[in-house]
Amino acid sequence: MSVVRSILMSSALLLLVGSMAVSCAGDHAPTDTDTPADTLPETETEALTEAMTETETATEAVTEPVTEPETAAPSVTADKAVYEVGEEMLLTVVANPGDTVGFYPAGFDITTQKPIYYATFSGDTAIVPGEPIAVQKLPGQNRRETEVAFYYGVIPVGDYKVVLTSDRGDILAECGITVQFTKDTIGTGAELAAKCLDVALNYKTLYVNGCFGAPMTETNKARYTQNTAYNRQPERQALINAATEDTFGFDCVCLIKGLLWGWDGDLGHVYGGATYRSNGVPDITEGAMLESCDDISRDWKSIEVGEVVWLEGHIGVYVGNGLAVECTPAWEDCVQITATNNSRQGYRTRTWSRHGKLPYLTYTGATESVRVG
Repeated sequence: MSVVRSILMSSALLLLVGSMAVSCAGDHAPTDTDTPADTLPETETEALTEAMTETETATEAVTEPVTEPETAAPSVTADKAVYEVGEEMLLTVVANPGDTVGFYPAGFDITTQKPIYYATFSGDTAIVPGEPIAVQKLPGQNRRETEVAFYYGVIPVGDYKVVLTSDRGDILAECGITVQFTKDTIGTGAELAAKCLDVALNYKTLYVNGCFGAPMTETNKARYTQNTAYNRQPERQALINAATEDTFGFDCVCLIKGLLWGWDGDLGHVYGGATYRSNGVPDITEGAMLESCDDISRDWKSIEVGEVVWLEGHIGVYVGNGLAVECTPAWEDCVQITATNNSRQGYRTRTWSRHGKLPYLTYTGATESVRVG
């Protein structure tokens, strides 16, 4: 029986005794055997009073306030704000199971879900409070139907934000991150892959045979509509002439050569910033470029980011996670992202026959498996 219940029952007993005494007094005259309620033995009154006092003291002890344990505030931080291309990013996350961390371009609008974002992870085991998470090693998938894609083989240059959201979609914390090149000249396979992704995602391009990044000014249009038999075709001339001046022309091998020659999207430069035959890279065909490679292979079980992928008459660059960047008149008629050898769903697929490491670049030896699905 609880302490409070004991008090209530004791009070009820007193009231009951008092009411019985009043009722009896009204029925008959007192006798020698009747004992008035207010003449209870002194020792019983003192005992009852002492018991109530002890009860009141016990009640006060039970109702002392309980201190709530402190909880850590949700947060997401990076070990630094600026990373070089190919460098591993370490995030420290404080979150609850079911919360989600997304890695987005800086201008991404979470409500529209339209721009591309590059990595996301959530769930009971994915977020471990206080432990670092390597963004580039996260699992990915493609959802082309919602214009959302994941690239974790290499992350393109640019500004990003890391956003921690609850399972209801509320933003709990965020931080900013910048990815940049170590230098103007491309020196590693990861940098070549990042630059290819940058062109495919952030620039207007058009397949122009024999062109290594020239903007489509009126002067350049006049030149490139006549420079090769392919471009002299009426349908190709019409496409070139219809291009806006902020459109850059490339073909498959000229994309790679132009980037290695220093192309940087300069609209005021005749070749978009590229310098012909610079940085020790010769002007060669796609076949000669493959033959100059090291570690040429037909084995697609593993391939390193930044290797060239090749088939007869065509070449592209592997960018990781089963994806390549190529410039082709097929499909979108520009620099575009495609799947390699049926390795990814949701992309146009190119069946390449060989791949190899360019002799002008440094490769770390790290590989990524070609994934299905």
